[in-house]
Amino acid sequence: MLNMANESDLGSILGFCSGDLIGTRIACYCLSYGFDRDFFDVWISFSDGEIKGVVAKFYDNITVKVVEGCDIREVRDFCDMLSFNELVCDEYFSSNSGYTHSTVKKSYVFRGNADCESLRNIDEAYYKQIYSLVSQN
Repeated sequence: MLNMANESDLGSILGFCSGDLIGTRIACYCLSYGFDRDFFDVWISFSDGEIKGVVAKFYDNITVKVVEGCDIREVRDFCDMLSFNELVCDEYFSSNSGYTHSTVKKSYVFRGNADCESLRNIDEAYYKQIYSLVSQN
């Protein structure tokens, strides 16, 4: 079951979202904007009293973090109902929900293992080169 989150849920959300890229994105939104903004909302998916998923909507962009035991169909149906321009999720949600680059127009689906170890393996030289080009303009 999905419930709208509020300030009292912050600690639980931060605990659930720690340790991976997708969760960090959600945690940063929560810490930056809180729960009283027109442009930002968060919902928590519970199963057996435990958090199994978090859905964050920032303007027209949705970020989804789920773990095994989450009702993927409920979360997908909820995202469809919300409508979005961009969807950011990990491969687990993507493969179990059916969302792909080809099925969701104007979407971005984060593919691959989004844990901290995989981020260490990114070709930093490539991104540093891009950043230097952007920061010069």
